[in-house]
Amino acid sequence: MNSTDLLSEVRRLWLGPSTNLLASSDEDVLAHADAVLESEILPRLIDLEEGYLVSEIRETPTSNRIRIPDRAYNGQVYTLFWRSGPDGPRQELEFVHRADLDNVGRSSGAPTTFHLQGNYIHLIGQPQGVLDIAFPFAPGKLVVEDEWRTITDIDDTNPDAPVVTLDQTVPSDWTTSSTFDIQSFRSGNEVKYWDLPVSAIVGNEITFASELSGTEYGRSSVEVGDKLLLAGKAAYPTVPSPLHSVLAQGTAARIATSQSDGEAYGLMKNEFLRNLEAAFSNLDRRYEGRNLVINHNSRFRRGEYFRGWRGRRLF
Repeated sequence: MNSTDLLSEVRRLWLGPSTNLLASSDEDVLAHADAVLESEILPRLIDLEEGYLVSEIRETPTSNRIRIPDRAYNGQVYTLFWRSGPDGPRQELEFVHRADLDNVGRSSGAPTTFHLQGNYIHLIGQPQGVLDIAFPFAPGKLVVEDEWRTITDIDDTNPDAPVVTLDQTVPSDWTTSSTFDIQSFRSGNEVKYWDLPVSAIVGNEITFASELSGTEYGRSSVEVGDKLLLAGKAAYPTVPSPLHSVLAQGTAARIATSQSDGEAYGLMKNEFLRNLEAAFSNLDRRYEGRNLVINHNSRFRRGEYFRGWRGRRLF
């Protein structure tokens, strides 16, 4: 369900006076949808710990202080793995709460632990090798159809400067100084590449200054049908498709309460909450064949050092 479909669904579900909803612009309705996503859906989706919204990047540390990815939802980190090199075996770094730093000591070798401070990851150990940082990706703000384009062709003759053809001429505010996101059109609607620079824009063709074939660590191959937008924008709600219609219900309810339509709000809010519970009951435990191996011996995995960050374990 793209933003145009979402707008239609919100209006179909509306139970209050039609003039109330019709008085809201498309941009206002989508702003309400973003608010419902952020307050009602995303926190629960992340708490499932089923891998939804998870993205991963690779950093080569040059100091002990590495900035948390700017696109990490609420500045949260899931896991941090260290490798001696790109193809080396990976080792999970253990999180240490600031209050316990004196108990850990200092390391002159490869990093084995870390702590968080502000918007930064602080390694305990020498900055060497590479770090694989997994984090919940913050969805972009939904925009109307005029603000996104569909990819119709990808010419990667020069893989480091691929040329993408779009279904329409680009919007007037897209320039070579802009950065872009590419969002998948498939269910889940993940952002495959983000903050992409470009070197040329001519009509409905854009030349990127980065590969798009998924060779960069943590990225996925771009394909025809994906959507191109300014960085931080979204053509689809970046959540599993079963939640799209639920989001429309929540959006209609939120608009009702913003317009003091108590009767419509009560009806739509109750329906939204019922369907939200049903949707999440089906999204939990994506893989039913797993065995949960529990380590009761590690002081880290008992939770002593897991206060204050998103990386959680089953104890």
